[in-house]
Order: sequence, then C-alpha cells, then structure tokens
Amino acid sequence: MPRNRSKSLQRNPLTRAVLSCLREVASPGERVVAAVSGGADSIALALAIAEVAPRLGLSTAVASVDHGLRTGSADELKRVEAWARERGLAAATAKVIVEREGGLEAAARKARYEALERLADELEAHWIATAHTATDQAETVLLRLSRGAGARGARGVLPKRGRILRPFLTVTRPQVERFLAERGEAPLVDDPSNQDLGRARNRIRHRVLPELRKAMGPGADRALARFAALARDDEAALATWAHGLGDRREELREVPGAVLRRWLRARCEALGLSPNEPQLQSAAKAVHQSGAREVELGRRIVVRAGERVVVALVEKKQHGEAIDLPIGAERELDWAGLRVALAKVSRANAVGKFELALPLDVALPLSLRPVLPGDRLQGERGTVRVKRLLVDRKVPRADRSKVLVLVDAHGTLLWVVGHRVAATARAGQGASPGLLVRARPIVK
Repeated sequence: MPRNRSKSLQRNPLTRAVLSCLREVASPGERVVAAVSGGADSIALALAIAEVAPRLGLSTAVASVDHGLRTGSADELKRVEAWARERGLAAATAKVIVEREGGLEAAARKARYEALERLADELEAHWIATAHTATDQAETVLLRLSRGAGARGARGVLPKRGRILRPFLTVTRPQVERFLAERGEAPLVDDPSNQDLGRARNRIRHRVLPELRKAMGPGADRALARFAALARDDEAALATWAHGLGDRREELREVPGAVLRRWLRARCEALGLSPNEPQLQSAAKAVHQSGAREVELGRRIVVRAGERVVVALVEKKQHGEAIDLPIGAERELDWAGLRVALAKVSRANAVGKFELALPLDVALPLSLRPVLPGDRLQGERGTVRVKRLLVDRKVPRADRSKVLVLVDAHGTLLWVVGHRVAATARAGQGASPGLLVRARPIVK
C-alpha cells in the first residue's frame, strides 16, 4: 500500500479504529462481515472496513437482517443489498421472526445476533463487526447506571464477544457523519422507532445526553465511553481474582465483598442462571456470618455455607422431563436427597458407589431423571429391569421413587445412581482424561 494511503487511514478516526481492532484479532486471508442496517453508523462501518481490509490481507462482506417489525423493512433490506453489491461487496440477508416474550427489544436483539451468526457462516466469515459507537456506549452506560448497575453493567457494550467485534466504540456520531459526508455517502434507512420517547434509550439519546453535553461539553460521549473501558478493566481484574479461588469458606471470607460476589455469580452462571445484585449480596452475607447458613437466590439456586460454600441448582420436580447435567454444573434434587455434579478430570477414577467414571467421548448431554416403567440396564449377561434391581437390593417401595438414573444423549441408561453401573459405562474407569459424576447426600 502506498505510504500516503497508510497515513490517510491512520489520520481518520473511523479507519484508525477499524485498523486497530482488526490488527489485534484478524489474520490475513480471513473475512470480516459488517452488520449493516442501512443507518449512518453501519454504512460508515462497512465503508471503513472495506478501506482497511486490503491493507491487512482481509476480505469483507455485508450482512443485513430484516426483523419484520415495521412496514417497508423488506424494501430496506433490498436497498442495503443493492448498495453493497454496487460497491463490490459480497452481501447476504435474512428475515427473522421476533418472539415478543420477555420484551420486544431484547427479543429482536437475540434474533438479530443469531441471524448474523448464520449469515457469517454462509459467507465463510471469521468475524462479525457491528457499528456501536462511543455515543451508543454513552447511552448504554447512562441507562444502566440509572438502573443501579455496578462495575459489570458499567462496562457497557463489550468491544469483543466471541467473534462479534465493535471497532467504533471510540468513535462519536458526529465523526461518523463527517466520514460519510467526505465520501458523498448517506444513510439508506431512517428508523422512526429511534424517535419514540416511550423507549428509555431514546429518552437518554434525545433528552439526557444533549443536556449533559451542554453542561459538560461535547466530549461527554467519549468520557462516558472511557469510563466504560476502565470499568471493563476493573471487572476483568476482579473476575480473575475470583476465578482463582476455591470453595473453602475460610478463604472466601478473607476476600473483599466485590470479589466474593463475582465468585458467587460465576458459579450461578455455570448453572445457567443470572442472579441480581441484591441476591448476590444476600449470599455473600451468609458466607461471612458464623455457623452453617443457607440462602435461596430466587426459586432455583441455593447457596449453602458450611466448611465449604456450595452453589447448587435446586430441582424440585420429581417427575417429568430429564434434567440436563452439563460439564462443570451441579444439580441439587431435593426430592432425591442428592446433589449431583459432573466434572472433567485428568484421570477418571471412581472410588465409591456414588461416583461414576466416564470417557470423554460419552454421548453428551448427560441427564438425570427418576426411574420410569420399563427401564432396563445393560449388564454383563444381558439387560436387567431397574425395578427388579431395586427389589433385589431391598430398596423400600417408598424410597424407589427417589432413585435417580443417569442417561446419555441417546437415552441409554448408564447408571442407577448408588446402585449399579451399566456394563457399557464401566469402560470409563481409569480413563485419562475423562468425566466424573459424583452424587452426594444433601446435608441440611
């Protein structure tokens, strides 16, 4: 690339931001997809990536999603696709159906990112770039702080999440407008929902931020974006500290509350649930108090603080669908009186009747459920009815409904927990590495 061309890319704030972002993550020969809605920010993003990509040996493309939420959205999608092809950019589009449960904006966001992932695969792209700017970041930070967020929420929109990149987080909206004007470009779409003051984000955008700029100057957007970047650094440091901790209560009592709450949050998220800050504070208080303590976070998570601190998912149903047991998760089943965990281990050695060693190639996910009529377990000389097995082992009739079975993804019984292992599952004993399932009585 000519030297003056390289300097030009470095001088412009948009191409400089894209260049810095892609240099960190992308390798020559990879493709970057720009998510383009047709608005000013996304049009600028696609143009900036197209200018920068050749210097780094990258190719670029455009992906656009129609949410079907307003009249004319299909025509807008066609305009974006035509605009991309006129500029020599590969393009792919998708229309999604937005489920309205849990809030329209959140559902639309979920559907959009799922569609972008599919389109990136279709385009054989390694990265997906979205056009969130420093102004968007300022709006997000103000919105979250007004709702009581801590450092985790104050991080705002993350610059990288999986293969999603957000290179414009240092770029303001006025800079985007100047970039487009210099290139004779204009937005293709004007979304009227951005003017709806019934939405909290739009009130921040049209009322709060303009007043803040008047009071504090035009640099307010970037200042809030810098605050989000500092919050990300702080959050990462505290999370790393928390990650290195074990589950000994004595050790957990010695760390600052901010670290303990992140330790608790990480274990809750490993179970697929996200507790709020008051719930985490309640759990942290139980850890710091003396004596055995137990606190429920919502209806599904229980934190027990004894000599060790245990975070478990409470499954109160006795019958029904099987309960998945992901690697690293722990399930607590009150009706069975057991807490069951699945972990990856360097050597899978089962040492007791309430432990099962399995090879890594077992069909996942594993699931737990009660014994069902007709259940059979593979033995050395054929199959045996689980009901007959429990009778032979003199398990009282009243307790048989509390017995758990572990099944693989194909529904094959691997283990009648605490009673017998299927012959086909015994091969995992001594595997290196492997999986270890451990069931322990719940002690209250």
